[in-house]
This record gives sequence, structure tokens and C-alpha cells, in this order.
Amino acid sequence: MRTWLVMAALACVVACGKEDAREEPRCGPDPFEPDDEGAPLRLETIEDDPFGSNTRPQSVSVVRTIHGEDDVDYFTIDVKDTGIGGNPKVEVLTPSGFEATVTAQCTSGRFESLRCLRGIDASPSKNVASCTSDRPPDPDLAAIAQLEVECAGTSSDDIRLSVVVRRLTPSPECAPYRLTISAD
Repeated sequence: MRTWLVMAALACVVACGKEDAREEPRCGPDPFEPDDEGAPLRLETIEDDPFGSNTRPQSVSVVRTIHGEDDVDYFTIDVKDTGIGGNPKVEVLTPSGFEATVTAQCTSGRFESLRCLRGIDASPSKNVASCTSDRPPDPDLAAIAQLEVECAGTSSDDIRLSVVVRRLTPSPECAPYRLTISAD
């Protein structure tokens, strides 16, 4: 009888231990993603400077990782309009297999219109400007969202972009990618 009780207690300890054990994600914790909780990673301000005469860069590029099936990455970036050559045209690139949804808001003046020059107009209403990257058929091509925003009541069409990057085919595996945002 004692042997039976010892075996039952041992079986319970083994089974209970398995229930409490949590499996680590296959790629481990990602220390480079403060944006996983929905707080966006703020990127360096860029500007549309066709002559290269200003101090801010025209593009920024970061490497991040989609960390499992449900992971999405959030970014914000300000785009300054130098007033040269019209409104800034903003281009957002990710590798094929990823999708970037870009939402724009005017930081000077008020929102008037969005032109999604490449990609899919994903604006939920006429007051919100949003463009989602295209889905290239060739896996070697970048997915691109290109947009132009018109802000009314100002000569400077400065905008703030919110960018959400996700993987098109969810997978538990880690998927590094490069996000590039440029203004022209």
C-alpha cells in the first residue's frame, strides 16, 4: 500500500510540475523591443530636403524582430516639410512577407487629404490618413507604402507617422526585418 501511495504522489508531482512549467518562446526574450506593449519606438526626425542642405536626415532605417505569432511592432516618426518642392512624399519599406500600415497626422495645420501613391489606402475615415504597404509577388522585392499628406492652414506640411509592422504569415519563429522610412 505504501508503494502505491509513493508512486501516486510521485506521479502527481511530475504531472503538476509540467502544468506549471512555461515554455520559453523559441527565440527568447527580445531586449530591443520596448514597443511590444503598444508603446511605440520613437525614431529620429527626418525631413524632405531635395538639395541635402539641412541638418536632419532624409531617411532612417532600423532592424527589428517580429517575435512570435502575435507580435507586431509600433513606431512613430516626425517628418518635417522644408517647403521646397511641395509636400513630403514618404516611403516606408519592409521586406516581402511583412506589412507596414502607416497612419499620418498633421502636426502643423489640420489634415486635409492623403494620397496613397503606392500600397493600399487603409483610411478608416476621411479624417484619418492611413496607407498599407503593397504585397509584391516576388519574394525578393520590398513591400512599399508611399504616401503624400496635405495639411491645410499652414505652409509647412509637418506630419507625424505611426507605423505598425506585422508578419503576413504568423509563425512562432523569430523573423528579423529592416524598416526604412524616407522623405522626398
